[in-house]
Amino acid sequence: MRLFVLAVILASSSCASAPPLAGGKKAWERRVGGVISDLALSADGMATLVATVPDPDGGRDSRFALARLDARDGREVWRKELRAPVRSLAVSSDGSLAAVATYDDRLNALDSAGRELWSAEATCRPLLLESLGRIVCYHDDDADPAVAFDVFTPQGSKELSFPVSSDVLALKASGDQRSLAVGLVGGEVLLFDSSFHVSWRAKVEGEILDLATANGRVAVLHRAKKGLRLALLEGGRAVGRSEPREGATTVELSPAGEVVYLHGNSASSGQYLAAFEAPGLREAWSRHERAGAELTSAPITIPEGVVAGFERGGSEVLGLDLGGHALWRVPLPQAYLYGLAYASRARLLVLATDASVVAAYRIR
Repeated sequence: MRLFVLAVILASSSCASAPPLAGGKKAWERRVGGVISDLALSADGMATLVATVPDPDGGRDSRFALARLDARDGREVWRKELRAPVRSLAVSSDGSLAAVATYDDRLNALDSAGRELWSAEATCRPLLLESLGRIVCYHDDDADPAVAFDVFTPQGSKELSFPVSSDVLALKASGDQRSLAVGLVGGEVLLFDSSFHVSWRAKVEGEILDLATANGRVAVLHRAKKGLRLALLEGGRAVGRSEPREGATTVELSPAGEVVYLHGNSASSGQYLAAFEAPGLREAWSRHERAGAELTSAPITIPEGVVAGFERGGSEVLGLDLGGHALWRVPLPQAYLYGLAYASRARLLVLATDASVVAAYRIR
């Protein structure tokens, strides 16, 4: 079972010194039963969804479960026991709809009270595209390789399944939720418009490790014959190329598409985060920690920059601006980070740590 565990990154190396940092005031902390396997936060900062699995060390909770916490005070609004663990979950910006995929090949839609609105047979990972009024279910490596994604209405009707001739390696939506980028085996990249029609196709050398899209651009991290490569595509052609350091595994794009972020973690390469200016892909700054982290996740892009965690003894979460300077810092000196979510509008950071603890911080 793949545990959707989030965590860590870096320590500063090549960034310029930042002014004194703002921090976060802890709003609440709550212990949940079992081991936290997934975390989602509504954009308005009002609803936190937490998925848990049984504790393999014999904790008190031996069930698969999903709970909704009131993100203002941590109060448990509802809790549901599940027949199978959560594969992936997503929540709407106002918390009124949750899409929950489980390992018994079901896609379930829940309302704000935890009531099931509908359930469909699907082996996929959901994305809520609220601006389009649709739910996209991405067929990852566990699903049918002949289909890239399914599209459902909020009422549960399947509108289409997009066929592909090779396996899907990566799929991401743009920040405005109006386009999808898909990477296939063999280096093929597809960009879909708001009607789920292919806007353009392109090809990169080697195999795609990850991709991201914003503002009509697609950033592609791929492994070519001579090593790791980063490409920025626009209109189906490359407008920027770079040769990043080894160790990067994840790529993200800023909401406006002007900064490409690479992130990686390994025992040999350590923890790594770098930013590249678009479209030319000149490296603007990087942060590096020699030691690898036990757990790692992609950074979260926000209009001001990026939110990232790192592991060095304990854990720490940083908000970085577009120039790589730290805007704020939330230290977790005696905890390891299992997951993070950030609601920019509410300036609320929600963290899942070891010992099955969920904590929320108001960012100053």
